[in-house]
Amino acid sequence: MDLNRKLIFISHANPEDNEFTLWLVSRLSALGYLVWSDLTKLLGAEVFWKNIEDAIRNHAAKVIVVLTRSAQQKDGVLDEVNLAVSIERTMSYPHFVVPIRLDDLPFHDISPNLARKNIIDFSKDWAEGFGQLLKVLERDKVGREQDLSTQQIAIWIENIRAGYQKVVAEPQQLMTNYVEFMQLPENLNFYKVGLPNDVLRLRFQSFTYPLYHYQGMVATFASSEDMNDFLAQDQYAALAYQIPVLSILNNESHNLSELKRPEAVHMLSFLIRTAWDKTMEMKGLRAYELASGRKAWFAENGYRSNNVIKYFDLNGIERRKSLVGRSEKRKAFWHFAIDGWPTIGKEPTLMLRPHVVFTEDGKTQFSVQSRMHRLRRGFCRNWWNPRWRDLILAYTTMLSDEYQTIKLKVGSEQFFFINSRPALFNSPVSVSGLSKTYVPVDETDSQLDELSEGFGWDIDEENDDLTLDTDESIEAENRDKP
Repeated sequence: MDLNRKLIFISHANPEDNEFTLWLVSRLSALGYLVWSDLTKLLGAEVFWKNIEDAIRNHAAKVIVVLTRSAQQKDGVLDEVNLAVSIERTMSYPHFVVPIRLDDLPFHDISPNLARKNIIDFSKDWAEGFGQLLKVLERDKVGREQDLSTQQIAIWIENIRAGYQKVVAEPQQLMTNYVEFMQLPENLNFYKVGLPNDVLRLRFQSFTYPLYHYQGMVATFASSEDMNDFLAQDQYAALAYQIPVLSILNNESHNLSELKRPEAVHMLSFLIRTAWDKTMEMKGLRAYELASGRKAWFAENGYRSNNVIKYFDLNGIERRKSLVGRSEKRKAFWHFAIDGWPTIGKEPTLMLRPHVVFTEDGKTQFSVQSRMHRLRRGFCRNWWNPRWRDLILAYTTMLSDEYQTIKLKVGSEQFFFINSRPALFNSPVSVSGLSKTYVPVDETDSQLDELSEGFGWDIDEENDDLTLDTDESIEAENRDKP
């Protein structure tokens, strides 16, 4: 064991085992050990790692696992155990993981990779268990480097009980996942063509611009010239009604009185969704049909040099982000995708809903939905808000022009102009004490692969089950025999 490793990492069920963890951390800290848990953070020193994985992988001398019935159900605890056991094996650190049993958790319910270890029993007497734990730490020469006073520890415990994370009266700027319309078409036009409804619908199936069939008429933002250029010489589109778009948004009266607001809003929403889908298709993106029938659009492998998009973050700093990558472990390409969903109010917006699509060859999605689901669940489970935020920024940058605008064409000279930057808002309060999530600016595919497997069990894609090492499987099988 590297003697520079001095950190004692405590994995436990939060909040069920918080009281015990506080007790354990305070006593170990009072003896000079450098101790960390997600509840208490680090007592008496600055955090010097990027995230939990870094702490366990590179700084921990011991990982103490508090075994309880609650902990057995916590994904976070299982993830930390899996990582710690993996490091113990690969780095040949004997006794790196120290399980302690706090309640009446049956031994046969303990995961095989911990059950075969010497488990310190705290269930009957905390003091007695603590004494055994100290012997292990002294035997393995875990360093002590802190000299904390009783008063320091008392203040720390008081802060812990009050809660590190508090709502404070400090403003904070937050990014949404919707974009705002900057300019709308002026009018929605209703044309009469003089064809039976079934013929009319068939005739306009290939119309270039979005349209909506309403009471034998065609509702569209396209002009009379667009309509009649599309029709045969013996057919003619006559403009019957023209409704200002603002009158729909503001719920004002217009000359088509039988068209009530709910249907008008539905019509407007449909036309915008159709315009979005047509624009994505024109930009060369591929569609992934969701269970709802909506489409999420993704770029295929090779859409840009090295699949990298340059974009500006919220601080105006230029960054790079890939929207497509290759997972060698999963033998699949991943693609960041978005479906656009309009919200119609006085100020219409377009909601950007993020997805991840997996393909076999960089463009053809897996036909088996269950495999897509398993891949998504395994690969993306450690993607947190900062990563999704940056992917959205990179994606909208990919769609925008030099004016940071996304144009949805709805007529030869009619457009919806959308701000490519998601809307921001200022919250009058913020939360203090939150740990910062570290997200590399330029992640490689191998880093994402590592992230997907860094915490948690390996997922057997055939059986969708937790996969144990062979020796553990045999051991578990033998133990379960009557």
